[in-house]
Amino acid sequence: MKNLKNKFSAIILSAGLGTRMNSNLPKVMHKLSGKPLLGWILDSVITLDPEYIVLVIGKHHKYQLIKEYALSKKSNIKIVYQETQLGSAHAVLQAKKIFKEYKNDILILSADVPLITTKTLMQLVHNNVTTNSSVTVLAAKIKNPYGYGRIIKKNGFLEKITEENEALSYEKKIKTINSGIYCFDKSLWQYISKIQCNNTKKEYYLTDLISILRLENKRVSLITLKNSDEIKGINNRTELLEAENILKKKKINELLNNGVTILDSNNNYISYDAKIGLDTIIYPNNFIDSGVSIGKNCILYNSYISKSKIGDNCTILQTYIENAILKKNVKIGPFSHIRYGSVLNEYTRIGNFSEIKNSIINEKSKINHLSYIGDSEIGNKVNIGAGVITCNYDGVRKYRTIIGSMSFIGSNVNLVAPVKIGEKVTVAAGSTITDDVNSEKLVIARSKQNEINYSKRGFMNFKILSGNANTNLANQIAKNLKTKLSEAKIGRFSDGEIQVKIVDNVRGADCYVVQPTCFPVNDNLMELLIITDALKRASAKRITAIIPYFGYGRQDRKSEPRVPITARLVANLIAISGITRVITMDLHAGQIQGFFDIPVDHLHGKYVLLRYFKEKNLDNLVVVSPDVGGAERARSFAKSLNSELVIIDKRRPFPNEATIMNVIGEVNGKNCVIFDDLIDTAGTLTKVANTINKKGATRIFAAATHGILSGNAKQKIQDSCIEKLVITDSVPLSSNNGPTNKIKILSIAPILAEAITRILKNKSISILFS
Repeated sequence: MKNLKNKFSAIILSAGLGTRMNSNLPKVMHKLSGKPLLGWILDSVITLDPEYIVLVIGKHHKYQLIKEYALSKKSNIKIVYQETQLGSAHAVLQAKKIFKEYKNDILILSADVPLITTKTLMQLVHNNVTTNSSVTVLAAKIKNPYGYGRIIKKNGFLEKITEENEALSYEKKIKTINSGIYCFDKSLWQYISKIQCNNTKKEYYLTDLISILRLENKRVSLITLKNSDEIKGINNRTELLEAENILKKKKINELLNNGVTILDSNNNYISYDAKIGLDTIIYPNNFIDSGVSIGKNCILYNSYISKSKIGDNCTILQTYIENAILKKNVKIGPFSHIRYGSVLNEYTRIGNFSEIKNSIINEKSKINHLSYIGDSEIGNKVNIGAGVITCNYDGVRKYRTIIGSMSFIGSNVNLVAPVKIGEKVTVAAGSTITDDVNSEKLVIARSKQNEINYSKRGFMNFKILSGNANTNLANQIAKNLKTKLSEAKIGRFSDGEIQVKIVDNVRGADCYVVQPTCFPVNDNLMELLIITDALKRASAKRITAIIPYFGYGRQDRKSEPRVPITARLVANLIAISGITRVITMDLHAGQIQGFFDIPVDHLHGKYVLLRYFKEKNLDNLVVVSPDVGGAERARSFAKSLNSELVIIDKRRPFPNEATIMNVIGEVNGKNCVIFDDLIDTAGTLTKVANTINKKGATRIFAAATHGILSGNAKQKIQDSCIEKLVITDSVPLSSNNGPTNKIKILSIAPILAEAITRILKNKSISILFS
């Protein structure tokens, strides 16, 4: 007798083209109640904790979409391909190489049977184990069995399964059908090779294995479901709609039984995962999408809600809500829009035709009419009048508005962020507020109309130039500033000397030279110095060097006898050349700023990287510092993500080589982000990833501002357990051979453009550091 605790694995068949869906989207990626069909099957199987999950997919034009989705659900899913569709048995055979030495049972099911429950799959596996069967088949009785394989019994026992195309007339009258879901023992691989393709379709049917096993005197079991809805297959959009209605009816009955009032079940859509509290009333025409939790005693009328949490006693009238939190006793609408990142605290009131985005509205505050509040924090008991706008976007970057408690903002007021309004402030109607206002003041700001040439934005004469190091970044900065790069010709004499000519007139102009000192470091550094000299001799007013990546930054101290401090040497060269200011990003060591005798604005790329990881909504997240020296940098990143910090204690016997010594912190069962300022050869990175993977990390990402990726770094990353490396475009991606599909590049151009804007306007740049 088999041990009931025996482990098992699963094969999910998803190689069909799904032509009857008449769609460019693979059939299994069509959504049922907001989740792909494949997602339903994967969730049911993953809950059972199988040893392996093997997904069989076809090599059609959209197969990559299926693969990426499956791996996002569970990174250790194994993918195999059925390049030619020759039947279900042929599809299963593609997984044989993975189970070559496997001794436990194997659950086989199709990806287009989304309503199957974990409980039923558990019963199927349990039955195969406890009865010592070679196979257990899942079946059901249905009114119209057309298209399904028929269950043929002899003396009350399963004898064979006959497909629709092969069935005799009397067999077609049988209403007990095969679900296409089985649990086999290890004899599967011994007998599957005996299946022949002597049928009308010339395909290898997995169902033929039943009669083969019977001839070999193997035990064959059958489980017949009472509820045939569970094995409903999806082959076309009509069947998809039928499944949607089954789920909807099931969910509505569940809610009714749990004390929720639903006045019109036909005209409400409620997702399968919605949580709704006692005595809440759902009026007609609501669309409650996935990821929604609604409290007790709420009223919903003609609204859309997605990925949001609604507290008790809330009233929501004809409103669109996405990725937001509503605390208790909030009233919204009609015709309001509550967007991502918004938090509405207790007793707040959002009236008609108002929009809230990424803002915190604190207790008992009111925004009643026709207002837009974006990227803001509103205190307690604040009254926002009709037509109030927070002007949070200047075309480059978004800024926050803060309004203190018990303030009154009159109608038709524009609050130009960044701006802070104190407590108990009254802002007169029609005002445009651009500066901070102290508490307990009345402020009036109504000025004469002035016309300004928008295309120049009131800036002084300025020019953006670029060396050869990163022209793409320079062009993006210019694009963010709504200008073009100034022309500079950069060439070489026959002996390799750099030749520069500034084509545009730069007399009296503020000049910004974009030139990271990346590979080839010496050439790019000399280009910067020579361009600077050319600008100085052309009577440029000021020259600011934008050096997103500062080469030679790793030699910032004298760590042993007879070595240079090249970071200081290069800083001196830059200052002597005539550069008056430096904008840089994520220096390898903060102390390098002190090597310059000119102003240095040290920006941080983490704010670009943070958005990527916040949007992924990873749970159980930890940030991993690859060494003790980078712990402060990683701690700041972890704090911004509200996550824990793990530190790798390592020693480095040789340059660009690292030996991992110890993991300080817990990574088991966690989603991990390895965070550093730069990735060069990727040796340290991949060793750290391998170490935390062995320690039980669930998913592993990496992030760094500077992706130098020299040598075979890209191949190392591709071969590693890292799911995605996220870097910025501070340096161009190296042209050495190697795959890049694991690398995501984010642009720092908006931040650098904003720094230039603030310098030109003589405004503080410190806001870019927070």
